[in-house]
Amino acid sequence: MSCSWDSWYSLGGSVTNTAAQGNYNCVTLVGRSPTSRVYEAEICPSSFEGWSYTGGKLSQIATDGSYIFGTSKSGKMWWYGGSGWSGAGGRVTQPATHIGSSEMCGLAGRGRNLWCFSRSDYQWRNYGGYWRKLDDGQTIGISKYWRAWAHNYNQASSYGGSVNEVAWDEDLMVGVGADYKPWYQNTYSGKNGWKRL
Repeated sequence: MSCSWDSWYSLGGSVTNTAAQGNYNCVTLVGRSPTSRVYEAEICPSSFEGWSYTGGKLSQIATDGSYIFGTSKSGKMWWYGGSGWSGAGGRVTQPATHIGSSEMCGLAGRGRNLWCFSRSDYQWRNYGGYWRKLDDGQTIGISKYWRAWAHNYNQASSYGGSVNEVAWDEDLMVGVGADYKPWYQNTYSGKNGWKRL
């Protein structure tokens, strides 16, 4: 199997933050402008649907491919599904997609617990834990003791190690250690320990 790379293409616009999520053969791209306005675009193998303004302004952004969501300056969660913005309330930071569900999540409180909001029953749930941060736009990140964590369904799982940042596609986890060197582990069949790249 071989890989190939295409050249970079300009998408135009001016954004300070982006979030992306694959959806079928296309990718939904969300961007936040320097004035906090939220824009969306769609990139497909043979086309690019340019930036369009959603009508919202957010401090932090995320997307699950179907919805754009994020937090205002006050930490209130908002989501957009194409026909206007809806508020979920709360006071969270670092918006992220909950692995294995359609909940919108973030960290809250002095204990930095994981809180998630369900659009189906309009309820917030506290899944606990002490998280330093969430990474990769998902409910994965770094625990109080610098271990890689993932929260899917109703439980948190530690993947060990000592990392500053982590990315995961549920088969492969990649992290950056305290020495700034990348590490990985195959997680297809569970926790298999970290290996140096």
